[in-house]
Amino acid sequence: MIKNRLKDNRTDQDISQKYLAEAVGISRQALHAIENGLSIPSVEVALKLAEALGVRVEKLFWLEAKPQGRDEIASFTLFNHKLVDKD
Repeated sequence: MIKNRLKDNRTDQDISQKYLAEAVGISRQALHAIENGLSIPSVEVALKLAEALGVRVEKLFWLEAKPQGRDEIASFTLFNHKLVDKD
């Protein structure tokens, strides 16, 4: 499961959900869902959120536990490659 520190980083910088959502091109409701773990952002949105908050994406999002099954390992590997291939 992917966890995040999005709300902590946003509130530490005194940024509203509405302002951050508009800055990265998503709705305030979508940002709320991401902050509360109800939705997982696309790699693009995760990178935009990190950039807008001035932190590295891995400081905002992480895996709670190591993957157990083959499908989870494949998903984990694909996700990490997308994050690393930002260059």
